[in-house]
Amino acid sequence: AVDGNYDARMYMNSCTHTAAHDTSPWWGLDLGQSRVITMVRIYNRADCCGEFLD
Repeated sequence: AVDGNYDARMYMNSCTHTAAHDTSPWWGLDLGQSRVITMVRIYNRADCCGEFLD
């Protein structure tokens, strides 16, 4: 939720997902410049498919 939106439902356009059978899924973020990252939190979707985040 880089934008501050923590709603974990896909249809609210606040999270991301990969294709069902993607064997090399990835996610990226462009912060515009070099930054020190001190923590990353991964949240699972709340509307379905929770078992996919393994």
